[in-house]
Amino acid sequence: MVAAVMEDFDFDRVHRVMVNLDWKWDIGDGEMTIPSTYRIMKKAEGLLVSAANHYGEDNYSCGSGGFMAHLDGTTLTLQFVLAEMTSYADDFINTEG
Repeated sequence: MVAAVMEDFDFDRVHRVMVNLDWKWDIGDGEMTIPSTYRIMKKAEGLLVSAANHYGEDNYSCGSGGFMAHLDGTTLTLQFVLAEMTSYADDFINTEG
């Protein structure tokens, strides 16, 4: 499953976005740089392997550097997330009498 996702994911496109946005990763010792396509692929592969290790579970997600790997039972997904927002219903429910 990991190999299939890796083969079909457009890592060059992700790299172009990161270059255009000057999106840098900390590569150690506080050094910040735009990652190479190879480094991007290795990070994504690691996340996919981590998610795939939870095969058969209801849901598992992990992410880093803009990537999100998700396993939903038997479906493995990789996303590169540029922006996200979450809203919780409990924040809008009036609990006052």
